[in-house]
Amino acid sequence: QIVYLTCNKLAPQFKNIETGVGNGLIKKAIYEAYHTCIDDNMDEINEMFKIEGELGKVAMILFKKYNTETNTSVSVLSINDVFRTFQTISTTTGKNSQALKITMIANLLQQCSNEMDAKFLIRCLEGKLRMGVADKSILMALAKSFVLISKEHQDDEDYEDVNNINIIEEIEDGEEKKEWKRKNLELQEEINYAQSIIKSAFAKTPSFDILIPALVNESTLMKKNRNIH
Repeated sequence: QIVYLTCNKLAPQFKNIETGVGNGLIKKAIYEAYHTCIDDNMDEINEMFKIEGELGKVAMILFKKYNTETNTSVSVLSINDVFRTFQTISTTTGKNSQALKITMIANLLQQCSNEMDAKFLIRCLEGKLRMGVADKSILMALAKSFVLISKEHQDDEDYEDVNNINIIEEIEDGEEKKEWKRKNLELQEEINYAQSIIKSAFAKTPSFDILIPALVNESTLMKKNRNIH
């Protein structure tokens, strides 16, 4: 879920699933969520949008105002809540579908724990998270994580130090520095190999729904095997 939200998706690309909400609907949702702290019309939201240039900032500002004036207790909005609601929004069609989507978005906005939650909730909904993260970056990160987790399961005490590039500045002994560089090179080779395997697997089956559980299962098996021995 985190991976999909990070790259502005709800499912694999080939499924073509999107929230399908525009600015007009999002404005109405923001109004429904925070109308008690603004004038009884949409004019204020439209004016704020012109000034701020994005609805995420509008939601952030109104959340602060709403939370201050209503003294609402802080909720805990989980990634699962957001992702599942976005998926429901993407599949909601037919009569009254627009009204249902507005209500679902408004409910999420009211569950935000702080103004940044509200801001990035709207950005996620718009597909404008602006992190510049593509599938390639995700695959590289997954490969690195898999290698490091695998080393952790092998009880490799040095893997954390090897992964910390800043530690070389603290190493004074020449032989120790050579050993650190050797382990660092080995680690990078393992990461590069993992990246090539993961990229190949993703090219054949471009779905994080399949890839990530497979990597998790592989890591779990490695841990179990380590415990057995």
